[in-house]
Amino acid sequence: MTATGDPDAPDVGLSGETLPIAAAAPATPAGPAPLRRAHSVRRTTSLEVRWPDGRTGLPHFTGHARDIATGAAGSTPLILREQRIGIRIVDRMLGELTTEPPFPALQALVGLRIGRDLRARLDDILARQDMADAPVRILIDDLVGLSVIAPFGWAAWDPQPAPAPLAPRDAPPASGVCIGHRPLARPSDARAIGRPATRRAVSVVNPADPDGWHALSHDHAPNVRRARRIDAWLEDDVIHVDSTFQDSARNRARGRTTIHEYKLMATIGAQDLRLLSVEAIPCILPFPECPAATANLFALLGTPLSGLRADVLTILRRTAGCTHLNDAVRALADIPLGDLVQAQGR
Repeated sequence: MTATGDPDAPDVGLSGETLPIAAAAPATPAGPAPLRRAHSVRRTTSLEVRWPDGRTGLPHFTGHARDIATGAAGSTPLILREQRIGIRIVDRMLGELTTEPPFPALQALVGLRIGRDLRARLDDILARQDMADAPVRILIDDLVGLSVIAPFGWAAWDPQPAPAPLAPRDAPPASGVCIGHRPLARPSDARAIGRPATRRAVSVVNPADPDGWHALSHDHAPNVRRARRIDAWLEDDVIHVDSTFQDSARNRARGRTTIHEYKLMATIGAQDLRLLSVEAIPCILPFPECPAATANLFALLGTPLSGLRADVLTILRRTAGCTHLNDAVRALADIPLGDLVQAQGR
């Protein structure tokens, strides 16, 4: 079987079938969060990057995560945990890390290169510290993806050319790094002229349920935000998941602009904790080639949650997957499973 990751057959998926190419980049916003379900757990996270010292200064990342449990539909949620981080990156290294509440063990991450090494060390630390339910994991894990798209913050804010990406100078060219940048015999018009599609952002907060999200910043300055929502509930011995993520940047004149947005639905066996089903709906993506990543998700079925983070990076690597969709699937491993029982009893 020829996989999408094979550079000699970039348009063939993991099933052996030809990958689809959409007529245009997806451009339908996911919309605000749904009303919270009865007896459910919701995790919301936001990681933002700003430049307090101006365009040429070092980026400063701040994150906020919150887990809540809901009893009766529409009731005031119970806050289970709330965590924050602050990070500075210097030369693609994690130069400074602060957390609230304090997690001293995470200081071992300082000095590591942003990428696989950081993620591997993070997993090791959280496992040893018995912090399986700590949402700070997603905030630090998302640092990898957000640091790559950080220059979009200035492209959205100001029409001048964006600063150089945060990737190292010897990084390989973009072609082949993901399914949206796979080599193509006939590149799309959007790719040929190099303009990724974006759309005006729709707020993730539902005005009918303001308790459904933690507080988000509204400062009028260049910034990029990755916002995630993961809803989970138990039904007939199956864990159901409804989640979304949105990458957006502040626009000087028009509010926020979105470049990546996905919906993700999944089911997980409550007893063996294996992935039973997973479906992704591309909402907003930069190129028509990007949605093809959803065709390869079937390869993850049967994967235990405990191995999901690693298996996604192996099975859906490079042109077999979408970097941002991969992160959304990997985040399923961070569902606060212990809280589902508590939510059922509320």
